[in-house]
Amino acid sequence: FIDVPVISVKQTKPVVNKNRWPELVGKNGQTAVNIIKKETGKIIQMYIDKFIPKMTLGFTNVVIVKGGAPVTLDYRTDRVRVFVDDKGIVKSVPTIG
Repeated sequence: FIDVPVISVKQTKPVVNKNRWPELVGKNGQTAVNIIKKETGKIIQMYIDKFIPKMTLGFTNVVIVKGGAPVTLDYRTDRVRVFVDDKGIVKSVPTIG
């Protein structure tokens, strides 16, 4: 016989249910990315033979795009682009898509 660990995963709905972050315009781009990831987090509890502490996981596809850089035009519900200027400051409202 082989012991196989039992995995149980429980997760919550996103902590904040929003799709735009106008309050981040004028902020540092990396700061904006961190805020978006935190605000879109889900609390994950995992059990693999024993309890693993809660983890908060937010959007992982939050990216900084420098002004004028080419981007694809597809719409994705798991992506937020943070458009910044040459100094790394957010210049337009980060939005899901």
